[in-house]
Amino acid sequence: MTLRHAYRRSLPFLVVLLSALAVVACSGGSATDGPPSLSVIDDRQTTLGEPIVLAFTVSDEAPETVTVTATSSTQEVVPDSGLAITGTGGGRTLTVTPSSSDTGTTTITLTATDAGGQTGTRAFEVVVAEPFQGEPQVLAPQGGDPIGLAVAIDGERIVAGGLQSAFVFELAGGTWGEQQKLEPPEDNLNDVQGFGEAVAVAGQRVLVGAFLTNGTAAEQGAAYLFEEGGGSFAFAAELLDPAPEASDRLGRSVGMSGDHLFAGAPLATENDVRSGSVVTFAPDTPTGWTLLGKLTPSDATADTVFGESLDVSGDLLVIGDYANDERGTDAGAAYVFERESGFWTEKAKLAPDTLEAGDQFGLAVAADAGWVLVGSDNDDDQGTGSGAVYVYTDTGSGWEQVDKLYAPDAAVNGGFGSGLALDYPYAAIAAKYDDELGGNSGAVWVFGHDVVAGREAELAHAHGRGVLRHERRHQRRVRRRLAARERGAHGRVPALRGG
Repeated sequence: MTLRHAYRRSLPFLVVLLSALAVVACSGGSATDGPPSLSVIDDRQTTLGEPIVLAFTVSDEAPETVTVTATSSTQEVVPDSGLAITGTGGGRTLTVTPSSSDTGTTTITLTATDAGGQTGTRAFEVVVAEPFQGEPQVLAPQGGDPIGLAVAIDGERIVAGGLQSAFVFELAGGTWGEQQKLEPPEDNLNDVQGFGEAVAVAGQRVLVGAFLTNGTAAEQGAAYLFEEGGGSFAFAAELLDPAPEASDRLGRSVGMSGDHLFAGAPLATENDVRSGSVVTFAPDTPTGWTLLGKLTPSDATADTVFGESLDVSGDLLVIGDYANDERGTDAGAAYVFERESGFWTEKAKLAPDTLEAGDQFGLAVAADAGWVLVGSDNDDDQGTGSGAVYVYTDTGSGWEQVDKLYAPDAAVNGGFGSGLALDYPYAAIAAKYDDELGGNSGAVWVFGHDVVAGREAELAHAHGRGVLRHERRHQRRVRRRLAARERGAHGRVPALRGG
């Protein structure tokens, strides 16, 4: 065979080899191209059930062809099902959702694989701890004043209501310290009473309810706005119903959302029906704050207490009426309002058909991040008066109940659900008559949202517990009985569409 013939015979093989190399090179998996690499991810720490989101970079000649997977070394702490990678190309995101029950340390390993089968890895540790750990601090005013009738928190600021006062505490250097004592304005023309039994805080504003205030009408109620400036809070406005009636009790509950202030008046009469209302205030230059409108239930019924409780989060407002009788005497109800194009509109009435007379569903409410919690402190599922909390979310087709929570040590007359606070993914639920530390000493349970097992609608106990002392000043139905003194003729009240 001549050299020329050998060249001709080998030519097809050279063409095939060159073609294969070209294909490999185009696919990003050529032998001349190194394996893909991943950016450094620092070790992280989180708490039970609390997701962390991490951004990382994929480096490769063709990053869009690289697939990335993630595994966890300790499935009890972070299961593989709790690892989710999103994004394409060079920029990716990893969401790590730990277990809601097991603490510990796990190693997360990311593996990047290119089209040619070459791999690169990156590992980091995630430590999962219990939430709300550390030594609790008791908040006590410097002057020894009693507090605890109401409490609200926003970031590093807490407002605690007392007897005719409210106290502002701030977190500094890991310690909560008293910043200021708030009292009714000295030149007030009204007899301010009940000041401090409802509080709200948002940014540089504090709103304090005084639901027993006597003005042109006895126990008409009021709310007082304080604004921060120069390092301290100063009285900014007195919020009143311009046409009050006796025992309206405006300020029994309060809340804030942007430039909208809310004050519940659970014994107010609107359109001849004494069913309660929530009064909305808005800025009015130059006079200060003015009444914007009143929210009332679409099915207003006599002898109910719409506005006894309320909570607002952004464009979501929930209002409780524990004396609603649709499902039985004092079975209760709650109403969901949403702000659309500047108008607050009733979207749903929550009154599960499993309610029974006396359950007091709506005695406490909480809202945040598309979730609504409603307390029913006299629910009997786990024993007479043991209490429960109903969990609702907007499923896209309306507000639906997706869970019902009970105290892990549910007991007769525990009153679980008597108080609620929600800052997603955590919820604090009070059981004001819990006996663990003595007769009616009370307790607060901390729950965390369980997303690990895919139960998007469930709140699971997160092993956090604190103690809340409570004086049994407000017995069940006491406000309803007091209100019976002055109830008159009733009609029907439409819901407000006001902004």
